Amino acid sequence: MRAKFQSKEEQRKFFLDVKKATKMGSRKLSRLLDLKSRGGLESYTACRTSPELSIVKKLEELSGLKANYEIIHNNKNVMVKRKIVTMPYEEAENILRKRFGDMHYSEILKFIEQDENLDDIANKLRSYGYRFDNHIIVRALGSLKLSRRFGLLEKFDEMGCAVLDGYVQNSRGSFLVRFSLGFLRQKLSAKNCKIGFIINDDYSKVKIFPLKGGKKLSASDNRLLRFHIPTRFPLKHNSRVKVLLNPKDFGYSLTDFVQDEDARKLAHKALERGFVIHPVRSTTNNAMGDIVLEYKDRKILIEITRFEKQQAANWKLGQVLLQRINYPSFTNFLILNKGVLSKSHLRAFDRIVVTPITVDFGGDWENRALDFIEKSIQT
Repeated sequence: MRAKFQSKEEQRKFFLDVKKATKMGSRKLSRLLDLKSRGGLESYTACRTSPELSIVKKLEELSGLKANYEIIHNNKNVMVKRKIVTMPYEEAENILRKRFGDMHYSEILKFIEQDENLDDIANKLRSYGYRFDNHIIVRALGSLKLSRRFGLLEKFDEMGCAVLDGYVQNSRGSFLVRFSLGFLRQKLSAKNCKIGFIINDDYSKVKIFPLKGGKKLSASDNRLLRFHIPTRFPLKHNSRVKVLLNPKDFGYSLTDFVQDEDARKLAHKALERGFVIHPVRSTTNNAMGDIVLEYKDRKILIEITRFEKQQAANWKLGQVLLQRINYPSFTNFLILNKGVLSKSHLRAFDRIVVTPITVDFGGDWENRALDFIEKSIQT
């Protein structure tokens, strides 16, 4: 027969309270109970299995405590519902630092960084001569490991990150976050990339980073990358969230994230001249041109086109007008072939405050365009 507690928290609390009341650890209690090893008691304490009724009754006699449980008359192992059993990472850090000191705590962080098994970490600590309650220490190690996966051990830092549009949906007990990364989707997916994540204070941004032993960053059939976030984080179904990642963390640069080929060429030259690529990636969805650069506290939205017929200028005029309406604080430029715009087109661009830059797309056209932009900003 077995004892079924109301929750795993109550089961764990009973076994921990017994240890406190008797002032004995798993090893001594196991001897009194004629158990072959302490593994059984630690398994009950960790809530891996429901305890045998005879064990619970003996512990009640030894400790004078009374447990609240239901008797299961067959010997079937009944797993009860788990609430949140992990401790806050601050508490886990305090327990580990207090027990093992700063030097060995630093080693613990290295073991976690290498994705070592929790029991293996505990055994290595024992090899240093430490004796401890395995359940408490392994639980603290597990909490620290989870905290690292959830980004709780670092500050939310946006420096050097690309900002992408993400979409949140419910998915089998977790939130599924999806975002588009164009041609890099297959490359990242092929790497079998594992990630951790950190969420900002108002849950509007999620930063992802490579993490051994983390969650899988997978690719869907519709050109999207996706990953799961536990429901303990208060995201909302069918909502939007900004997904941040530092390209260098994944072996890329910000220029790799520029979608348009001509804009990518311009970006390389712009970086050499002290321009900065705006972190929010330009896409067809956000209508932010082909690239946005930052220079001397100005945000510069650039649309690039190689059309050669005047009829196409009418459509391009409507496109840049929409960009001006959506991003009124940006400085707008249109790079295009020479001899395409009529006088009426030029008056229209002047009216909506968009500056055309005519080039032949030969030789060093990128630097000629950037020369023009620099002079326009300075005047």
